[in-house]
Amino acid sequence: MEDIFTSENINTIINIIIIPLLAYLTKYVVSCLKAKKDAVSNSDKTDNEKYLLLRVYDIVVQCIECTNQTYADALREQGKFDIEAQKIALQKTTSAVLEILSDEMTSELNKLVGNVEVYLNTLIESIIKQNKQNKQIEQNKVQESN
Repeated sequence: MEDIFTSENINTIINIIIIPLLAYLTKYVVSCLKAKKDAVSNSDKTDNEKYLLLRVYDIVVQCIECTNQTYADALREQGKFDIEAQKIALQKTTSAVLEILSDEMTSELNKLVGNVEVYLNTLIESIIKQNKQNKQIEQNKVQESN
């Protein structure tokens, strides 16, 4: 009997099942975040809660830009921005956001979202994905105009 767990079969399984599943899960998380953001904007939350969530969003965007400038861009140029480097970049960004947030803001955010670190990591990943999509759209427009 032939071994079913050959590298070719494993690659096929990854390509057919795992990669589409990850893409679906990513799309689902992004849509959940967008829905949550829209719900916050249109909900009966107090103005302070809305302000806090929007302020955290702005802080996250600034920290992502800082991490890109000081860490990720250099590694990308060297072709060394692999999965491990991406994990480090996420950690650097999350740590920077947590350092900027006051204890009071962190406490209030924890009441609103549950686990602050999970929320921040998800928000960071969502913003990065949106940035990548926007860059791809811009590149497509440039290519179409040429």
